[in-house]
Amino acid sequence: MKINKFAFIVLGAFSLQVEHAHALEEVIVTSSIIDKSSSDISDPVHILSGEDIATEATQSLGETIDELLGVSVSDYGAAVGQPIIRGMSGSRVKILDNGIVNRDVSGLGADHFNDIDLSNAQQIEVVRGPSSLLYTNGAIGGIVNVVDNSIAQENVEKLVKIGLETQSVNDGDTQNIFYQDNVNNLNFSFNFKNTSLGNYDVPNGAIVHMEEEHHDDEDHDDHDEHEEEGHDEHEGERIFTTRETDKFENTGTNNYNGFAINSVDYFFRDTDYTFTEQHAEEEHEDEDHDEHEDEDHDEHEGHGHEEGPTTFTNDASEAGMILDFSNELFSQKISLNFVNEETSIFGSEAFMNPAERDEMTIGYFLSRNMNGFDIDFGARYDSIENKGSITSSHEEEHHDEDEHHDEDEDHDEEHHDEEEMETDYYDRSFNDSSFAFNIGRQLNDFVDINLGFANVERAPSSIEMFMNGAHLATGRFEVGNVNLNSETSNNIDFTVNLNNGSFYASATVFKNDVDNYIYLKDESEEEHEEHDEEHEEGHDDHGGLILANYLQQDAELDGYEVEFGNVIELASGELSLSFGRDEISGEFSGGGYIPRLNPARNIFRVKYSQDDMSFGLVLKDVEKQNDISAEETVTDGYQMLNAKLMKSISCDEMLELASLGAAVLHPRAVEIARNFGVTLVVKSSWENLEGTTLTSNKNPDFSQGGIEHRSPVDGLELLENQAVVALSNIPDRPGIAAELFESLSEGGVNVDLIIQATHQIDSNDITFTVAENELNNALNQCKKLINTIGGDITFQKDLTKLSIYGAGIMGRPGIASSLFQILSDSGINIRLIATSEVKVSCVIDAELGKKALRNVGEVFKLSDKQITLNPTIENNNEPEVRGIALDKDQIQISVKNVPDKPGTASTICSTLAEKNISLDTIVQSERKHKDKTKDISFTLKKNDRSEAKYALKELIENWQGSKLEEGESIVRISAVGSGMPFTKGTAGKIFRALANQKINIEMIATSEIRTTCIISEKYGEKALNEIHSCFKLGKK
Repeated sequence: MKINKFAFIVLGAFSLQVEHAHALEEVIVTSSIIDKSSSDISDPVHILSGEDIATEATQSLGETIDELLGVSVSDYGAAVGQPIIRGMSGSRVKILDNGIVNRDVSGLGADHFNDIDLSNAQQIEVVRGPSSLLYTNGAIGGIVNVVDNSIAQENVEKLVKIGLETQSVNDGDTQNIFYQDNVNNLNFSFNFKNTSLGNYDVPNGAIVHMEEEHHDDEDHDDHDEHEEEGHDEHEGERIFTTRETDKFENTGTNNYNGFAINSVDYFFRDTDYTFTEQHAEEEHEDEDHDEHEDEDHDEHEGHGHEEGPTTFTNDASEAGMILDFSNELFSQKISLNFVNEETSIFGSEAFMNPAERDEMTIGYFLSRNMNGFDIDFGARYDSIENKGSITSSHEEEHHDEDEHHDEDEDHDEEHHDEEEMETDYYDRSFNDSSFAFNIGRQLNDFVDINLGFANVERAPSSIEMFMNGAHLATGRFEVGNVNLNSETSNNIDFTVNLNNGSFYASATVFKNDVDNYIYLKDESEEEHEEHDEEHEEGHDDHGGLILANYLQQDAELDGYEVEFGNVIELASGELSLSFGRDEISGEFSGGGYIPRLNPARNIFRVKYSQDDMSFGLVLKDVEKQNDISAEETVTDGYQMLNAKLMKSISCDEMLELASLGAAVLHPRAVEIARNFGVTLVVKSSWENLEGTTLTSNKNPDFSQGGIEHRSPVDGLELLENQAVVALSNIPDRPGIAAELFESLSEGGVNVDLIIQATHQIDSNDITFTVAENELNNALNQCKKLINTIGGDITFQKDLTKLSIYGAGIMGRPGIASSLFQILSDSGINIRLIATSEVKVSCVIDAELGKKALRNVGEVFKLSDKQITLNPTIENNNEPEVRGIALDKDQIQISVKNVPDKPGTASTICSTLAEKNISLDTIVQSERKHKDKTKDISFTLKKNDRSEAKYALKELIENWQGSKLEEGESIVRISAVGSGMPFTKGTAGKIFRALANQKINIEMIATSEIRTTCIISEKYGEKALNEIHSCFKLGKK
């Protein structure tokens, strides 16, 4: 089966034309499994991103995830290591990049590294269960998906990275250059990486030679004598490798509104992968080397060790699509995949003839919640055809009379052996079906349980069927088995999770019965000696390597994973302690242990965090492996200690900074990390520093759907017993806000929201909220100031603050307007509005608070767990200001003299949302005009100015006396810090810093962790440097 590349491109183009004809949304390029679906990964094992990827650029994929419970690595040295999940290795674990199977030559041997560039990886996802069946076949162990930005989802910014790395243990070094840019809306990137890794420095006596394992004492003595005269067969040997990859990929999504099918994710990938390696001897300074080599050359010829390269190739084409039939009740998807894969090995180490594999698969995935139970179901059917051949040799003996032999010779004939090569061709078909079922339930606020069952069939790989030759990296002569049948895994696992805030624990037990388990069986020592004797008689000794055959028999694997930890407040920081252990055992039904199973491990973690710094230790204790097969030897245990010092910042803080113009991370990247509990690490392109870690306290929750389909509103809060204090007609000059909030801070008043609308002529209004029990104290402080500067004071009690929160909530047009509309429909007038990137708050009458809480929760479909009455915030000892952001891409617009009634704010916001215009700062004035109207001011991006004014023009014509007013050129400067709610006087410091530079404030808007000031554009840089200095953050 050949996949026609041109036909698939035409199909993709036709899909785009059909979509355009129906005026549907544009094609969205996706790169992550999570991003592709509304509930694809409801059963993840791990999601890893950040420091473990960013700080280990030359590590293999397996080593990167080796510290995760239930995940280990098959290690063949630097940069080479294949992942193992719960004892399942090889083709039982599929490696994906951006949701598509990575088809390199790592499947031809665990000694070949995966063609994955971890230096550009954004996250790694380890997945098992029903959702994994949607993406690939035969993944008995699971899938490992590496997500990068090779296909950008939006226009990229210019970026240059230059990296250097050295490793002392093997004299290794790596250089890499990365460049990306966007020219005329066309993204392009260039990545070059060169790695040179020498031999490991191995302690004396640590290498066990094959001859020592398989020769008797007499032979061993001969071996020692030989070593004294010369050198070991592979001593001083280097392996030189090169690789070439040609990849063509077409990936996208067609969305269909109003159809049974919501969307179709499609892809086509064509890869030509070539990997060449050559075993070569290093130059020796020993002057006797050449003489010895001449003497021993004939002897070494029998080992099959030849000079010259070996080339491994994989030419693969894969096309597929995922159809989304999801609705409000459940997530439902169907996948189709077609694969043609041709692998070959030629050269001095050609141990497998060219093979071809065709796959046609269909998968199904369903996820829904029923009566409090989260249920996932996946099914898959695979039609696979393996084509290959095996070449074997047969010796024929010829007897020739020697007419010139010496009379003293003991024989009259000279024997000549000739090899005759025969090739047998095979074509095997496999029809496999698999299904998986997963059910979970939240028992209470602290405990949840999960039960999973999977029946997965896996057809044997080309290597397992057609291997027939020397594999030097493993020290074996491996022989495939064309009669192998499909494996069938019957896995059941049960997990309990406990999390009460400071203490957490998790325990998993699993049992996996595998019918027709395929494994590589080494010959015994006695069998190897028999081959040596046969070699002396003229038979093939397999190059002196261990003979290993692919066999199969039923097997049973059992294991568990357990982890618990606690977070302790220590000094002014937090100390996190955790312990994890995983263990697996495996036996054949006919007796004996499964070979090459990873031993039990204990993983200890200690981490101390204070302010924005953290220090961590990870000790991995790997125990001795005693459960070995008859042909294996006991493996000693070892300990490995890793230590790291990192700076950290919360995702909420970075999300605020990113949305406010800090050009560090795109807000969507931070939003994804926050929602799915992913750790991000921000590193400098110019300095070799550890970087800054972005942390999220959220546990990954995939039940709400994928990145684009999940609800942007994470929760709803109602804070009761609030009061509003308004100072009106106060002088409009620099320093007034500073005097007010310095006075409040000195009086011990903790202020929540602060609102300052646009000034009117030469006066201004400032409004703020406090808890009712602090109202009298606040009023006394305000009166002292009013007596000095003039103005009026009003206040109102019996209020409540209603807030919706979620990552990127203000970046999505329509969310704020939906909240305002719900309150309007409920007949609730909004007293104050405060917005930030993660929260929108409205101050309303207390008697309507519960009604608002109920109605908003219903419309946004929030569960009881997502609704909080009178929330409390724990003091996390974070700094009051983590960073300062200056956003110059802002304009200020005010809608003057709007009706002071329910629905006004909603109407304005929804009108702009229909034009896909996001508002950044929304402020409703406290002062009323003589006709009882108010003003609403907001900021938005400069390039939205014209469309916003046009959209609002018709609206304000319906409000008699209303008008649109654009302010002077402004910038938005914001301070962000998680410690703001626990630090009195932060706002006063910011206002004082501006006053010291004679900078007047046009508008003020705050949230729990952000204070924003709108000021004149000409003062932007001066304000930024002054506030940086105020909080000792340094000039920028």
